[in-house]
Amino acid sequence: MSTLPIEQQEAQQEEIAPITVICATCGSPETYFPNDSSDLCVKCRREKFEREQCLPCIGCAHLYAPGALNPDDLCDVCQREKDIANKATIIPTSAPPATLQTLHQVTNTDGDIHSLLGYNATDIKPKALEWLWPDKIPVGKITLLTGKPDCGKTLVLCDLIAHVTTGSDWPDGSKNIHGPQQVLMASSEDDPVDTLVPRLLAAGADLSRIRILDSVSVEEAMKDKFGKLVAMKKKQRRALMLTLHTKIIKSMLRNNPDIRLVALDPLTAYLGADANRDKDIRPVMEGMAGACRGTKATIVGLIHHNKRSDVDALQKILGASSVAGVARAAWGFGRDPEDKDQCYMALVKGNLAKKRTGMHYRIEEASIPTEDGEILAPRIQWEGEMEEDANDMLTKERDSQKDNKDTKASQAEALLQRELATGRKLARDMYALGLKELGADDSTMKRARYKIGGLCSQSKPYYWYLPGQEAEDKVAKFSESNRVADPSEVI
Repeated sequence: MSTLPIEQQEAQQEEIAPITVICATCGSPETYFPNDSSDLCVKCRREKFEREQCLPCIGCAHLYAPGALNPDDLCDVCQREKDIANKATIIPTSAPPATLQTLHQVTNTDGDIHSLLGYNATDIKPKALEWLWPDKIPVGKITLLTGKPDCGKTLVLCDLIAHVTTGSDWPDGSKNIHGPQQVLMASSEDDPVDTLVPRLLAAGADLSRIRILDSVSVEEAMKDKFGKLVAMKKKQRRALMLTLHTKIIKSMLRNNPDIRLVALDPLTAYLGADANRDKDIRPVMEGMAGACRGTKATIVGLIHHNKRSDVDALQKILGASSVAGVARAAWGFGRDPEDKDQCYMALVKGNLAKKRTGMHYRIEEASIPTEDGEILAPRIQWEGEMEEDANDMLTKERDSQKDNKDTKASQAEALLQRELATGRKLARDMYALGLKELGADDSTMKRARYKIGGLCSQSKPYYWYLPGQEAEDKVAKFSESNRVADPSEVI
């Protein structure tokens, strides 16, 4: 009970008498005390406080109280959807060839309905297969250009772009029936200023028809827990990843039907997934195939070889089996083992082609006039067709490497026989001599020593010697250790 006089208690009650105001957000009347300066009702004040304290889910952008999101900043619903997506591959949508029908339907114990969807073959209208480059690159499909580095894959891609943008006939004499068309290109390895654009100019491409993709701009929407838009986040530039941005590419192809070629150099830089894991990469490859299906666009991706030496040309393509499996055509590139200045473009996979011949070419320099003077850039000089496919050229290359290896090994053996015949030699001198005279590495020289039965000392500095020279070495060492020192040598 208050001990203040009644006059002071009445004055205090009059001082804190409540007043009624209108909420500035919802417009409802709310009773406040004069010492509360807020212009919001209790409900709106609570929502504002929660909104200021909450964090957005990176999946749905809804706001959640601190601690409600998992370590990946996902809500329970988005995490559950992510787990389901990881367990089952969802086939990307594309223009269906006919009306989808339910072929069979079952209901599981949880009440979920699963249906098999498909088409009646009689509802599908057959169409003739179109080619960008006849019997080489089909329209609306994925084509791979694969091979080792330094064999002109990017230069060949620039040459293809030149033919597409100018409408000129193809290198094997085939007619280009499409005329000049647009190209969308992405290159992560070559600088567009001093490498990519000069190469396109050297190839004769029409730069006005080429769009070079740099990155993806993302402006995320922030929503509250009721799904209402709260604000837009600041724009962020991100690298193109086909795991996330296939829909953008698909939309661009649908709205720009004059884009005939999408060039990705290299393809693995834009996948956004582990190319060696089939379950991760197959949805990406199928999404790319779905993006160009139903359009006139063709996706051509450059990809390197893997390091395996015991497989055929198709299995040499870097990545899981679905990388080459989803592609409808693949061409292998390399240098002719008998003429290192001549390169080849040989068939690796051509499910749709009748003609299976490849092409020979050389790399030459061209002079390009610019505002700052002339610059030099490499380009492709085509030299005609070839009958061998990629497996034939791979076998030829391996046979050549084996012959060279055998020749170098025999030369290293002869070199060691000659040098060690006069006595033991320092191992480091033999390594240096083999590299200088034969270009043989340390392992080749060591195998050559084993082959001729050469021996090596057990302590540093290491010496190589032939059988029979070991006793002479021991006698020499014994004589050296028992030599009487000259008085002039004593300090």
